[in-house]
Amino acid sequence: MEIILKNVRTAFMNIYSPKAMANDANSKPAYGSKLIIEPGSDNDKAIQAAMLKVAEEKWPGKGKATLDKLIADKKTCYQMSEYQNKDGDAYDGFEGMYSLSTRSEKLKPTVKNRFNADVAEGEQGSPYPGCYVHAAVDVWPQDNQFGRRINGTLQGVMFAGDGAAFSGARPASDSTFAGMAAEPTTADLV
Repeated sequence: MEIILKNVRTAFMNIYSPKAMANDANSKPAYGSKLIIEPGSDNDKAIQAAMLKVAEEKWPGKGKATLDKLIADKKTCYQMSEYQNKDGDAYDGFEGMYSLSTRSEKLKPTVKNRFNADVAEGEQGSPYPGCYVHAAVDVWPQDNQFGRRINGTLQGVMFAGDGAAFSGARPASDSTFAGMAAEPTTADLV
């Protein structure tokens, strides 16, 4: 079930190229991102409603009970608690927030600037970890030899606004050095 999330912050981004999970030697490279969700927001309500709907469709008559168990066992893409490091501290930006994890080994998400034009990594207006995006996410149930889960696949993102960059800085924009450039001399042109 596709949902559109508006003005969510993105972290741990693999939207331009797939990457394997650092803490799992068996992990295959995949696309995805963690999306930071404000508790009680329209985005929070949309994710919870989507998870319930796909659970009820997949497990008729047992959807709510199955979803409750999956949430308790942390087997959903949506975590209704702070995302924490190995020491139990919330990661920067996740304090008091929920998070939606998206992952796909096959589907490369569409990446757009705020004008809805395709954009590549590092280009003006490209999303970066810590910025705000509008995100299209497919929420879907899994019930196979690997177990039951509710998963999320990032279908696409559109840059919505700047935010404090995570894990390093973003590239300088075209206007960063405006007015600082020296005029070339005749010697520079030879």
